[in-house]
Amino acid sequence: MLSDVVRGQISFWLFTIICVALHPGFVLKSDEGGMSNYGIHAKTFVPYTLALAVTAFYSQRAAGRIDPRSEFRGLAWALRYYSLLLFLVLVSTYPYSLNRGWRDTHFTFAVALALVEVIGVTWIIRTVERDPLDLALLALQWTGVFLLALTGLFGFHLLFLTEVVMAVGFGGLVVRASRRLSYSDRPSPVALRPPIAQP
Repeated sequence: MLSDVVRGQISFWLFTIICVALHPGFVLKSDEGGMSNYGIHAKTFVPYTLALAVTAFYSQRAAGRIDPRSEFRGLAWALRYYSLLLFLVLVSTYPYSLNRGWRDTHFTFAVALALVEVIGVTWIIRTVERDPLDLALLALQWTGVFLLALTGLFGFHLLFLTEVVMAVGFGGLVVRASRRLSYSDRPSPVALRPPIAQP
């Protein structure tokens, strides 16, 4: 399960970096746009699609491997809905520049994705063992929410920065929670010892 989460996050960042390298002007200008700009241009269409589609696939597969009755059910919920909304954001990217209806649909899915990320990691933090790095990643996630509010309500051009900050917070926390789950599933050394023969 941990390997699926890690593969998903590596895929997201690898293909996102490729997008930025191919066309940095979309997101690194003073009037930066969001990552969705990469989905509507021929040069970056493929890596953008792979960034979201591959991540969604591995996240959904990882969610299906978590016992819904365990203390990590919040992780399963976060990964499942993260995967679904990544897919919806992806498919609504391609037509979003056609008209206002598609643009509003795409924006709604993107906001829903941000909400799932912050609710999911907050649930995870509340229900599993945590340490200062987890809390720092959670603070980073909520910083992303603040930046999103500045972007949506006051017109600040911080969309790509917001997406990066929230992706780092969410990705870091789900990888760390997945690692804890993987460790908890391992049999203890005592359980692995052969039974002691009785005289």
